Amino acid sequence: MKEQQEKYDLPEGWVWVTIDDIGIVVSGGTPPTKNKEFWGGDISWITPADLSNYNEKYIVRGSRNITQIGLDYSSAKLISKGSILFSSRAPIGYVVIAKNDLSTSQGFKNLIPMSQIDSEYIYYYFSTLKFQAEKVASGTTFLELSAKNFSNLPLPLCTLNEQKLIVSQIELIFSKLDEAESGLKKTEKHLRIYKQALLKNAFAGKLTNKDLTADKLPIDWRIVKVSDLSNVVRGGSPRPAGDSRYYEGNIPFLKVKDITKDSKVHLTTFEYTIKEAGLIKTRKIKPKTLLLSNSGATLGIPKICMIDSTINDGIAAFLDLDERSIYYLYYFFLLNTQKLRDISMGATQPNLNTTIIKNIELPYCSFDEQRQIVAIIESRFTLVDNLQKTVENVLNEIIALKHSILKKAFEGRLVNYTSNESVENLLKDIKEEKILYFENQKELSRSKPKQKKQMEEKKSILEILKESNSPISAQELWEKSTSEGDIEQFYSEIKEIYYQIDELKSKTESLLTLKDENK
Repeated sequence: MKEQQEKYDLPEGWVWVTIDDIGIVVSGGTPPTKNKEFWGGDISWITPADLSNYNEKYIVRGSRNITQIGLDYSSAKLISKGSILFSSRAPIGYVVIAKNDLSTSQGFKNLIPMSQIDSEYIYYYFSTLKFQAEKVASGTTFLELSAKNFSNLPLPLCTLNEQKLIVSQIELIFSKLDEAESGLKKTEKHLRIYKQALLKNAFAGKLTNKDLTADKLPIDWRIVKVSDLSNVVRGGSPRPAGDSRYYEGNIPFLKVKDITKDSKVHLTTFEYTIKEAGLIKTRKIKPKTLLLSNSGATLGIPKICMIDSTINDGIAAFLDLDERSIYYLYYFFLLNTQKLRDISMGATQPNLNTTIIKNIELPYCSFDEQRQIVAIIESRFTLVDNLQKTVENVLNEIIALKHSILKKAFEGRLVNYTSNESVENLLKDIKEEKILYFENQKELSRSKPKQKKQMEEKKSILEILKESNSPISAQELWEKSTSEGDIEQFYSEIKEIYYQIDELKSKTESLLTLKDENK
């Protein structure tokens, strides 16, 4: 919804304000994790990870709780019921409403709305803010939205009654769209189940033999091992990976990603290449070779390679396989992907060695019957794939329609509402309420018993790096430093001492350490 984020003309009676104008912006915090007294209490503590795949409007608790002591002696704060949580990093843009009083990590910027503001109105508006928020976020290792920039984001405001009317209309329309979406997702599930049932019947002989006794193969079928049909070999990878002596040549080099990137039967493209020098450390394959991913979380995916290529050690190839059986075996492995993954369950790096693959047993019939079975599968799969594509298109249309509804809502075009109420008066009430809120907070602070327990001492970035015996992640460094909660200050401090720092990059994060001469 990129177009939604720029300021546009509002209807009469509406005004542009900032998030700070309508409530109190509160950042979250994390009690020191090494102190057991701070954890396992009855105060819900939410992190952005708790909102991954979370589709509810309200939240009660996350995966962890903190204690009252943890709340009192950390930068975490109690956020009141009805507050709107907006994730400000990793990633930016998750939105949820607190169903009860709770706390959050520093991965959130939270809005405590004043009484003249409807929480659900803000919830729906915040759900359109991801693009705008990312534009004003900063950071190199990861984007972080500061409290200041969050507070200054624009918001179209109308009277409380109109806010409620807009929410009511959004939810009326969304409920119908959600019902349609639910039905389509059930259809998607049924189509996947049908495909698996079709494959199961195919390898039980039921597609080509109609009068079978239950659980018995046709009389002219037999059980064979993969090793009876093919020489199963594993690929290889020139080491070290990425070495310019072996890589970036003109010879196709297939990795697991090439096999698992889509659900197509055939592989005709490649992303990686090697040089002639790398050939002695890998394996060449010819066109029309059946491949199987045999390591990692996506093992068990078959693909028929249609090009001359080489393969890495995460791929198994079926050499000397009669070409008339290639598609039959392809669909057999497609049926048994999950079973293959179950074989390697429990391993840190799931892996199928060639011995396991060679000893897999499968029902086998004549080449003519295999051809018939493959033809039936492909014909029915084509019909199902077309249905799945239609369902996918409609689901995407529902998403687009929801975006369109929200766009109309916050442009003031979703409902017709006339009233003598004044947004200016509403803003005056909010301003007075905020003054009372801050005065109340000062009273609470004065009446609070003096804290005797000291928090873990915060230090400068340079002090932390000097005391650290090993490289430290940017995330951990930030949380331990005096800049915690203020990403802009953190990066400003980093810039001042960057010439003294070595940055080590791993696959997932940057690690920082002082250069030897500065230790």
